[in-house]
Amino acid sequence: MSPAIRWKDEEAQADDDNVEKNRDEEMGREGHFQIQFHLHDGSDIGPTTHSAETTIGNLKETILPQWPQGFVNAPQSVNDFKLIHGGQSLEIDKTLGEYLNPPSAFVGITTIHVVMRPPSGIKLLRKFFCYSHHII
Repeated sequence: MSPAIRWKDEEAQADDDNVEKNRDEEMGREGHFQIQFHLHDGSDIGPTTHSAETTIGNLKETILPQWPQGFVNAPQSVNDFKLIHGGQSLEIDKTLGEYLNPPSAFVGITTIHVVMRPPSGIKLLRKFFCYSHHII
């Protein structure tokens, strides 16, 4: 291989290394994610930094105390809402790393949508109304 070609290869490798370094710096630390939670009313919680090993259940527990004051139907527990990312409902026993892998693919802030579950009384009322409507 000629010295000119070798020099070009080394230059390209240095550029690739700089891009990866910048991605890691933008994420904060390698293996960590900047997460912003988008609520159904258009407001946001975060961004906050979480490791790839953080479970979705732990993530949901960190959201509860940060919930904006004054919400009419604010969640009382982690079972009152679910998290959606990329059209996928996030399961509480899985980790962020399982959903947002590889970390270098997610530069900057990752948005996760928070979807409220209707209160159980509304589900029963809706179910009753549907059945009674079809019977009549």
